[in-house]
Amino acid sequence: MTTPPPTSLTPPPNGYANWLAELKTRIHTAQQRATLAVNRELVLLY
Repeated sequence: MTTPPPTSLTPPPNGYANWLAELKTRIHTAQQRATLAVNRELVLLY
């Protein structure tokens, strides 16, 4: 027995894909800044 594909409850709002892409970019940028800050502190520690 095959399972039917899931149905969407509501369609995504206009601009959702762009908003999601921007959010992912902002998260990635913040992660890079945090990594650089940690590395800088570790270098100063030694």
